[in-house]
Amino acid sequence: MAEGKFKLNDIGAVVTISSKLHLRYEEFSSCLFNSFKKKYTATKTADDPGRLKIDMKLIADLTVNGIFSDKLGLSMIHHELKTFVEMDKGTHEYANILISICKNIGEDIFGFIPSRLRGVFKFSKHLT
Repeated sequence: MAEGKFKLNDIGAVVTISSKLHLRYEEFSSCLFNSFKKKYTATKTADDPGRLKIDMKLIADLTVNGIFSDKLGLSMIHHELKTFVEMDKGTHEYANILISICKNIGEDIFGFIPSRLRGVFKFSKHLT
């Protein structure tokens, strides 16, 4: 699954399958995590920034759904984003990819709330 060529729309199905495999096979999550880790230590992140966006969304969803522990999943996301920012520091060539990654995983991982939903949350707090 770490080597799969998924689209952003496929992530929900991949997470569902991974969840079922995680429940059935005890070592599945550690093998999957090691596959992602090996993938990112073997290749340069900037080779395919679009793939990074999809992989970070997948890793975030796997973490949120409990397939990866918070410590492992969040540390991998942190490391990859930090590496990507360091490589792009001077050129800002991939700023749009970083913004897109934060937009995709922001609500689940960072607690970012889209501006179009902020009013809904403020309104619902007044109802309770």
